[in-house]
Amino acid sequence: MPVDKGTVNEAPPKAPPRRRTIDTAITMALVALAVGALGFALLQGL
Repeated sequence: MPVDKGTVNEAPPKAPPRRRTIDTAITMALVALAVGALGFALLQGL
């Protein structure tokens, strides 16, 4: 729904880059946390 409202003026120039940047940052953070958790678990196990 918010996409429909913003599509006319603000969505094309502003929304996509911000969303992509946020998604990338979240993905990187999740990957880092996952790798850290696995590494920590392996160190604990060994």
